Amino acid sequence: MNTFADRLQELMKNNNINSTKLSEIINISQSAVSKYTTGKSLPNSSILGNIAKVFNVSTDFLVFGHEEYANEIEKALIETFRQLNHDNRYLVIKEANGLLAIQNLDNKKD
Repeated sequence: MNTFADRLQELMKNNNINSTKLSEIINISQSAVSKYTTGKSLPNSSILGNIAKVFNVSTDFLVFGHEEYANEIEKALIETFRQLNHDNRYLVIKEANGLLAIQNLDNKKD
């Protein structure tokens, strides 16, 4: 994934979002999305921010292809999470919230 267009295509594929659906979500034309996915055009900063929100990534990731991570564990977790489809992402979040609840209970006991 070297370009913005490559990253956008991959995010759309991994999240099962086609250009029509993305255009509806962020309220832009389907032809604009097509220009972004083919590399013919780049979105303005407002649209870029909206795309980042849809896919739960940073604008740095969309533009530059990398992000700053606190440590290697965080990096591995985020990179793995991004490869999951939409449904599996929800399962990960649900499981993580369950683990956090258990952790908080354990901390209260101490």
